[in-house]
Parts: sequence; C-alpha cells; structure tokens
Amino acid sequence: MTMSIKQKIKKTPKLLVLGDFILDQYYWTSVSRISPEAPVPVCHIQETTHCLGGAGNVANNLSAFGAKVSVAGIVGIDSNADKMKSHFNAAGINTNFLIEVNEYPTICKSRVMAKGQQLCRLDDENLELNMDQHIQNCMDQLRSKDFEYDGVVISDYNKGVVSESLANQIIQIARKHSVPVVVDPKGEKGSKYTGATYITPNTNEFNMLTGLIHISSDHEVVLHGQELIKKHNIEYVILTRSEKGMMLISNEGHHHYPTKAIEVSDVTGAGDTIVAAVAFGMALGWDQDSIMNMANGAAGVVVSKVGTATASIEEIEAHESNF
Repeated sequence: MTMSIKQKIKKTPKLLVLGDFILDQYYWTSVSRISPEAPVPVCHIQETTHCLGGAGNVANNLSAFGAKVSVAGIVGIDSNADKMKSHFNAAGINTNFLIEVNEYPTICKSRVMAKGQQLCRLDDENLELNMDQHIQNCMDQLRSKDFEYDGVVISDYNKGVVSESLANQIIQIARKHSVPVVVDPKGEKGSKYTGATYITPNTNEFNMLTGLIHISSDHEVVLHGQELIKKHNIEYVILTRSEKGMMLISNEGHHHYPTKAIEVSDVTGAGDTIVAAVAFGMALGWDQDSIMNMANGAAGVVVSKVGTATASIEEIEAHESNF
C-alpha cells in the first residue's frame, strides 16, 4: 500500500531559508467604468492585504508543511518590514538572522486585482545600494551559531542579497555539515550555485544558465542540464515548465513529471511552493519520486488560488486523490 505524505513525515525538519525577502501587497478592487483621463479602468479599492513574497513565500510554504524555519537576509527599518515580520511571527518563523538596514527600503510588490485578475503590478525597490557589508554581517551571524539544519534553501530573486560570495559560502558550510541545499536560481552564472544539491530553474532561467536561446527537444534539455550539473558539481536540476510539468535531470538520466493542476487561477509564487516542497522532502531524506510528487501536487494546489498562496499537507493529499 502506498504511504501518504503524512505517513512519510517521521520528524519535524529544520530548514534555513536565505535570500531576497519581499512583501506582497494586494489591492482588491471593483471596476465599473473606464477613466475619462486615459483608456484604463477606474479601480475602487475594497480591501488591501499583505503576505510574504520572494524568499518569505518559500519560508511560509515550509511552515505550512509543518517545518521549523529560520530566515536569513536583509530588510529595511520601515512599515513594510514591520508587516513582513508580523507575518513571520504569526507563522512561527525565526527571524534572528534578518539584518535590518536603515537605508534599505524593504522590497514591496503591489498588485492591483479586479474580479480575480491582476491588472498591474507596482514594484517598490532600490537595487543600487551596495549591500556587501550587510551581506557579510548576515553571513557572520550564521557562522557564529551552530549549523543545526536538515536543509538549506537559497531563494535568489536577483535583488542584490544573494551575491556569488554569499551563495558559495553558505553552500560550503552546508556541505561541510552534510546538509543538502536547494537553490531557486537567477541570472547567467551557474558558478554562483556550485555544489548545490538541487537547482530549480524555470525555462527562462534554464536558458540563461545554459546559454540556450531556443529549446528544440527534450534531448537537448537533458544534455545541457547534465552539462550544467558536471560543470558546477550540482546533483540535480529540476526544470519547471508550467503546463508541461517538471523534469528531473541527473548524471544518470532524467524523468518527466506531468503537471497536476486541475484549475489554474494564478501562477504567482508557484515556483516558491515547488522549491519549498523539494526542500521539505530533501530535508526528510525522501526518495526522488516522493519529493517530485509532493512538489507537483503542492504546485497544483497553489495555482488554483488567487494571489500568493501556500499549500498544506492536507490540501496536497486531497489534490493528489484526484489523480
């Protein structure tokens, strides 16, 4: 008899999530007319909500799965950081390694929603600041404590926190303690993630990392994925391909996992949920099929919800029962 996800969870895994922390803000509006000033809808704000985005969404998903989570990164000293920390506290997430920097504005992505659809997104961020010293302060704090984790997540949104030096240092520390690392990558430099256990690029990110302009076949994908693995000492590449599902690539070969989405309402944050599910299963020492099936099911749950969302174990199991 096949074991359920709950039956496979033998302990509470401890995970560290390091990366770019973002506050997601939603303006829920009603629209009844077009503006006389320009051909755009007039949106009447009915409600404003906030939730954890970026690396925070990964941490929130892990907490929803039942993991014990700590976060490391940089936030500002402002109202957006206060809102973010309130959500972390509500989820029981440890924020001792969040460095607060006065001149750094906490990143906020504001989405204007109407009738369940996203009309536009407003990004409030400053990527011009030199963060090197603050990044090193974060790293020094992590070094000063016992590295007692079952897994590490690097959630790179290319917002300046995950430098090559920071990523290399944390991966080296994790490897020294035999702790697996899963990376959600950004940019063209695969060397940034040398030594990771998993990297989880989407198609665009995979193309950037491998230098591909256009993928003509799965065979080509596998060849370039294995080249990436060998070049940067990575164990697995999990390529996420939206409606095409996911592909797990290793030196030994590859396996395709078809999508398990029943209804797609909003893909916001689905990649974060996949990263969290992979990290959760990885930290528990699950086999690859168990990890991938949970990630696939979790993604199917969150894309059925509007806005940045999480998936509980119960929701994933209920979703899996449809397949």
